[in-house]
Amino acid sequence: MPFHRSVPLSACLAASALFALTACNSDDSAKSTADSPSASSPAASPAAPSAADGSGQPGGGASTSAGAASKPAGGAVPGGGAADSDSYALDHPCTKEQVSITLEPRPEAPTQRVIRVQNTSTKACGLSLIPYVELDSKKDAGNGKIVKPKVPDGMGGPLHALRVGKSAYAVLDLNPGNAATGTAAGIDEVDVLADPANMPAADTLNFPLPAGTRIADPKLGMYRDSIADAAASAAKASMPEQS
Repeated sequence: MPFHRSVPLSACLAASALFALTACNSDDSAKSTADSPSASSPAASPAAPSAADGSGQPGGGASTSAGAASKPAGGAVPGGGAADSDSYALDHPCTKEQVSITLEPRPEAPTQRVIRVQNTSTKACGLSLIPYVELDSKKDAGNGKIVKPKVPDGMGGPLHALRVGKSAYAVLDLNPGNAATGTAAGIDEVDVLADPANMPAADTLNFPLPAGTRIADPKLGMYRDSIADAAASAAKASMPEQS
């Protein structure tokens, strides 16, 4: 006959009482937890102002003011592509108001002058592949002798893209062979129209030349992103410049 260990009745009664007390305490604890504000869902709490930007606006300080709306990504402009991209430049020729134009000597090449066109606006624009240049007399105001530089052959293609803040360079070599003779009498200025295809003649700028500047078979190169590349383009000039 199997052996059964008997358990006293008093022990059974004590265990039953302990179980009932534990169950009651569990119910009270669950109720207390459910009623506690700290247990509320995070979505029910108001968003705290962002300390990082100091704006005090909910959710990181984003303003709801129409005047403070964020710019579209990439500097997009209404109805067009990105305002500072090559594609935008090709569709928007430069105006005189968008650029700064200078003519400066090139120290390492005394016979050369550097035409620099810098985009000082907030949008990209496109330049003709080469500026239009004349050498003439300020005194005669174009009615005297005019000398036009030779230009590279086979020019063609889209506009030269000029991004915001960037510069395009064209080199004018007044005396490529450094000839001791051939000075054009009375020539004392360089007339530059930065974009002959899209700017009116009235936008032509006049730059003075020092007295005695030798001019012999001048050459003009295409716009390039560096002066060295612009000089290399000028060295290939062989065709008469067209009016």
